[in-house]
Amino acid sequence: MAIDTVMVQPVPHAKTDANERDQGAGARNRRTARYSVEEINALKARDNWTNWRYLALNWAIIAATIGLAIWGEAQLQAAGYSA
Repeated sequence: MAIDTVMVQPVPHAKTDANERDQGAGARNRRTARYSVEEINALKARDNWTNWRYLALNWAIIAATIGLAIWGEAQLQAAGYSA
């Protein structure tokens, strides 16, 4: 019994064709023209006040956690549950 081989041609997908069509120079110009250089540089600017805010928030959470643990232990000792 012989098995015949069949050559299958790949079916072009609409997505692939659209991607190939958009690879031209016009597509690159459209992508870069969405934002101006000033807008991009404004996003790149360093904002140390925001960094300090997040750092302070993290330390406040750490301090609150330690404080609540100490308070909870003191409450347990006062109630006679801890030795």
